[in-house]
Amino acid sequence: MPTAIQYLCGSPSSPLADGQQYQPRLGRMGDTIVSHYRGKYGEANSRGQLYHFSTLVAGVTLPIFTNTAHVYGLRNPAGSGVVLELARLELGYLSGTQAPGNLVFCQAPNPNDTIATASGGIEVATQTAGRSGQYGGNAPASKCRMLTAITTVAPTVILRTLGVSQYTMPATNATQGETFTGYVFDGSDLLYPGQILLLATTVAAGAGVNVINMVALEIPTPNGG
Repeated sequence: MPTAIQYLCGSPSSPLADGQQYQPRLGRMGDTIVSHYRGKYGEANSRGQLYHFSTLVAGVTLPIFTNTAHVYGLRNPAGSGVVLELARLELGYLSGTQAPGNLVFCQAPNPNDTIATASGGIEVATQTAGRSGQYGGNAPASKCRMLTAITTVAPTVILRTLGVSQYTMPATNATQGETFTGYVFDGSDLLYPGQILLLATTVAAGAGVNVINMVALEIPTPNGG
């Protein structure tokens, strides 16, 4: 005989422990609640898997991808045991005149995560650990790193365009209101262990300065990816 499922109408109780059983939840109209009770990434954040990779408040000017000098990248070290799932890219305008172009992901010709003169990829970079989205929580330290002040051995190779365009905008336009650029990945881009990803543009850089933040999830994998 089929097993009857008992549903519970009401708000969620206190957080459950892993492995604990609980009844499916109903709304007051008898509807099964399947939507998120919290934000989209609330579950991942509560489990200590969400991190922010943010530049300093002084901001950076993104270069054309053919440069060997870059200002923003992400590194997932070999053996990290996590896959870095990109969630959202945020760019906040600070100053200067933006140059028209498109944002792209690119890599050095030899795509590995070794940072050394003889690596064939990235010679020099400043590394900064991601900051957990738990403020005052007990999330583990980030396994991945944000890269700045980057020098590649040779011009990078474009992996894909993000479809995000920058327009020529004098600094005086910023006085007209807030200026913000965002991109939601929704699972479309995964950075595996032993890889580095750089952010650049398709045209010679203008003088536009932006602060950059990448929201990403560090997803544990039994085999490291």
